[in-house]
Amino acid sequence: MKRLLLILILTLSFQSWAISEVNIGSLFGVKILDDVKLYANEKDGIEHDVRPNILYFSDEVIDIERNDDFDRFYLRTDNKFKIINITGKRYLTEKNKTFVNVCLTEKNKLIKDLSTFFNATENEFEQKYWHWPKFKSIWDESQLFYEEDGNKYLLSIHCSYRKSNENIGAELGVSWVTYNYYNKYIKDLWKKINKFDDEFIKSYTQVSENI
Repeated sequence: MKRLLLILILTLSFQSWAISEVNIGSLFGVKILDDVKLYANEKDGIEHDVRPNILYFSDEVIDIERNDDFDRFYLRTDNKFKIINITGKRYLTEKNKTFVNVCLTEKNKLIKDLSTFFNATENEFEQKYWHWPKFKSIWDESQLFYEEDGNKYLLSIHCSYRKSNENIGAELGVSWVTYNYYNKYIKDLWKKINKFDDEFIKSYTQVSENI
């Protein structure tokens, strides 16, 4: 699998490798707080009832740099069409009996690669474990908060797991969001749970019950 680090370097127009010259607000050629009209038609934004004044732009309507490591992308904007959420997703379904947690392996690679752009160590990513009752899924998330030009942001790299027929449906996700969006719409969305391992994932997705 091509490494996200290489993609980021290419989309930054062959800038110097020095960390101080890397724009850490960029992802797949998209920059947080850019106007969405650079990548999509404003009329294609969808407003959700639970997130007033927030518009969702699906993979089908956005024109961005495509990273083959991910299957789908989406953007969210505020009511002024400024991008406040950039997310890429990859689906990694595995059979329960032969589950080796490919998602977690790929997640750890991304943390190692992306930490370079934040002048951070892998240990600076805060580890969280969640349960999302609405979709009967559990999440293994690594969070890194940072500031740039007086604004606060969150880089989130996660694996989520849920039952998929007789398999384990895993999703690898990378999101860049503004802190205000995180604080208002994401922070209290999930239920915090204890750290879990592969055996718990296998057991939980077989039963597929809320915890």
